Amino acid sequence: MESEQLRPTNARVSIDQPSPAIFERWEPRRSRSSDHASVEGRYRRFRELCDLIVEEVRRADDYMDAEVLRDEGLEVVVEVLALLEQLYDCGWGEGENLKAVVVAVQSQVNNAIWKQPHLAFLQEFMPYLRVRYVVDETAVDECYATIERHGLDPFRGTISLDGALKKYRIEEVREA
Repeated sequence: MESEQLRPTNARVSIDQPSPAIFERWEPRRSRSSDHASVEGRYRRFRELCDLIVEEVRRADDYMDAEVLRDEGLEVVVEVLALLEQLYDCGWGEGENLKAVVVAVQSQVNNAIWKQPHLAFLQEFMPYLRVRYVVDETAVDECYATIERHGLDPFRGTISLDGALKKYRIEEVREA
């Protein structure tokens, strides 16, 4: 009892009672509302960025000449690329799935001359992504399916480009 501190009681009793050690170590629990606000904030940022990308992609229609985006439309390209970078860092989605989606989208539009298939891909996929609450492997799969639907190369920007590949033939050698 020597190590326990005495604390006065607020009751009418005049006896001082020892303070249990648990009260000295007690810390208030984190409220769930702060965790919820953090999740809500990340989702709100995700939706805001997707909304801005969808808006910019709609503006790109004004700058299309037949099949190619005119030079005046490069402001749209720059803005979409910057928004995609922010979307990559926004922290929404399951695991790294949002990052995988953004990398797949960027592989199609970075360092590319935007043609009608690029624009059609963005016009179809970005509204799809925008309304998703759960960004998981299904969203990644849908991104690649949309890329292929619009005739784009899902491996663009990787070492699998036709000019970089060498073909080899493996033959079985039979000894006589």
